Amino acid sequence: MAPLPPVFSAMARVAAVAAPILAKAFVDAYKQAMINAAANGARNAALRNNKMSKDEAAKILNLDGKENMEAIMEKYQHLFDNNDPAKGGSAYLQTKIETARKVLSEGSDSSSAGGEAGPK
Repeated sequence: MAPLPPVFSAMARVAAVAAPILAKAFVDAYKQAMINAAANGARNAALRNNKMSKDEAAKILNLDGKENMEAIMEKYQHLFDNNDPAKGGSAYLQTKIETARKVLSEGSDSSSAGGEAGPK
């Protein structure tokens, strides 16, 4: 059998060196995609199950249900910032806090002086 020309030999060496590098890059990309999917999965699960009562929302934000919108936003901002996933927090908790703020702000817009927090 005749020896391969030098060009083919060089191409084989490049392929032999590049294959493990590309394989590692694909594995790392897959791992990061799984991490992102898990974080988004927690957020999406919380959004799908956002049937939250005003009482539950007040408990999540550690309120008694009679606060004004300014107090709700202060508690929300504090808890939301403390649960930032970039700082080691939980995307799921952050979404629950967001949902609680929405539930309470809807209630305070319609009845700003009522302070109703129980079931109807």
